Amino acid sequence: MDKKELKHDIVNEKLIGVVEYLNDNKSKVFQGIIVLLAIISFTVWYTVSNLNYNKSAMESLQDIYINPASSTDEVVVQYNNVLKNYPGTNSSDYAAAHLIREAIINNNDSLMNVLLFKHDFTYDDDIFNSLLDNLRGDYYFNKKEYKNAIKYYDKAIKKSDLEQFSTEYSINKIRAYMMIDDYKSARKILDSF
Repeated sequence: MDKKELKHDIVNEKLIGVVEYLNDNKSKVFQGIIVLLAIISFTVWYTVSNLNYNKSAMESLQDIYINPASSTDEVVVQYNNVLKNYPGTNSSDYAAAHLIREAIINNNDSLMNVLLFKHDFTYDDDIFNSLLDNLRGDYYFNKKEYKNAIKYYDKAIKKSDLEQFSTEYSINKIRAYMMIDDYKSARKILDSF
């Protein structure tokens, strides 16, 4: 017997063993196939559903640009609809960013609070998150809650890889220290430049 015949016999033995196992355990094999098909079906359904959800969110944003509203108030309503109807999407984050801008322009503290502290941003980017933390620091600074402002400026500094942003956040932190008469901490930051 040569090597080819030996390999052929081993393959045949394994194949016969698999067939015998399947024959002896028909119900287990059938259950396994059903479970596997159910998992595949659920995965396909979930993926398609999620893609359709994100597509609808993007279409809602596109509609704002294709059919522009006649007033700022209408645009705010449209962004609020995207925010409300499509949570957990990049479209929702984009709408929130525009609403934050509107809240800053109109000095709307209650809207700022909701958007900065209660909206769950899904966009995972350190620069974007550092900008948000800086805005949170500004929010507290404007409310004269300087220790909270310093906390958020610190978070912004740690998340930012861009020196330009880190410098801006550090300057904001210095201003907050000066407001609470902590000139030593402010000077320490200045000396680090």
